[in-house]
Amino acid sequence: MQSNAHLGSGILSGVMSGKSIERLAKNPKAKAVMERICLKKDIIPKIQQGKKVDTQEVIKILENSPQKGRDMVVIGRENFTPEIVEYIYKNDKKVAIDKVDSKQAKRLGFKHPNDVRATIDYQAINHTLKRHGIDSILVKQSGQKAVDYNDIANYRNITRNANESLNSINNSGNPVLVSYKQVNGHFVVVEQVKKKNNELGFKTMFKGNGDYKASQSYKETSAKAQTLSIGYEPSANSFAKPDS
Repeated sequence: MQSNAHLGSGILSGVMSGKSIERLAKNPKAKAVMERICLKKDIIPKIQQGKKVDTQEVIKILENSPQKGRDMVVIGRENFTPEIVEYIYKNDKKVAIDKVDSKQAKRLGFKHPNDVRATIDYQAINHTLKRHGIDSILVKQSGQKAVDYNDIANYRNITRNANESLNSINNSGNPVLVSYKQVNGHFVVVEQVKKKNNELGFKTMFKGNGDYKASQSYKETSAKAQTLSIGYEPSANSFAKPDS
């Protein structure tokens, strides 16, 4: 794939001579400007069209875009890869992956349900790997399957295709969406928490053996559904026990 500088050069080629472009490409500040032009004119439109782009282009976007608010670039599920998860984790970043279904966002109490971004940050990734990763004490003692970068990169697909997604509250009383997905002989649980700035943030994910409906987690969820209410509609408004 062409480099950002080369693509930026192509954008400017219609108005500048080849030698002028070559000189600009060798100037660090000018090169940075050309790369930003490339992102704005070429890469970001591709992402907005739902296309997959090169991992390094996504990283450039994360390096040059706001980490919160409406100006965050939504990179799309197709561009949220294990490599991007690793980059976020190792570089203290946050990314907006896609938009949350408006009906789901409304049930969670968002004031602007039509523009809620599903986000993930390095702290949540760190928590998940520390508690449920291959080297975690919990995984070693319980025998549950470990969570890795590949699993985290797939969490939005899991929540969109979950067998059940249940409304909950965390220890601070904030709404949490807990999704269960049965996968062959085990199940996956994903927790997402309502945050400020119209974001539904990834909190954690873990795996369990057997049928999710037979798990202690799901039993506790069902029990709480009979006694607790925070004003949501029935059916998918049970309460799950958040991961601590």
